[in-house]
Amino acid sequence: EEEAEFERVQPDAPSLPELPAFAVLRQRLSTHPGLQRFDHEKQLQEAKLTLAEAEAWPDLEVGGGFRQYNENGEHAFLVEVGIPLPFWNRNQGGIAEANTRSAQVTANRQAVERKLSTELQALTVSARAQQTVVKELRDDLLPKSKATYDAVKTAYETGQKDLLDLLDSERTYLQTREALTESNNELRNLHAELAGLLGMSISELNHSSRETN
Repeated sequence: EEEAEFERVQPDAPSLPELPAFAVLRQRLSTHPGLQRFDHEKQLQEAKLTLAEAEAWPDLEVGGGFRQYNENGEHAFLVEVGIPLPFWNRNQGGIAEANTRSAQVTANRQAVERKLSTELQALTVSARAQQTVVKELRDDLLPKSKATYDAVKTAYETGQKDLLDLLDSERTYLQTREALTESNNELRNLHAELAGLLGMSISELNHSSRETN
């Protein structure tokens, strides 16, 4: 029965790609829709501020007409230019409101960016730690447990080991493979969460990073 169970163990899943440097992940995070929304809102508020500042300049009042001087009977064309007073305090309320809204957009963006960065860092740390576990299981513990099982099986067939030794080595090998499968699944889930946060799979991000460099 144990032999049958051993034969049913599935092959190991393909290795997942290595995570790129955190700087690459952080740069990609800047394209997150939650941040781009604030970037677009910031541009809108800056446009409103520019308009408010332009409206702060008063409209010049220009007038003119002919005038006759009684002293000599000559005529002259006069031009008058007037500036409303107090011209230095026009539309200050609109400018202050535009500045306040622009500052609020900046503050909101920074808060969301901190939240996303914290989430990205936590996922990255977990994924790198899980990647280490997968490598140790795949490259060290699994080959060793398989070699031990093979050696004990050969010894059992020649009468040098008893059945309990064989079953124990087989169980260790199966448990190691199961641990590798579970660790791969956990790593795959972390990669999926990162892809959802970044809007791009790790493989695509690695490819894009290589093309950029």
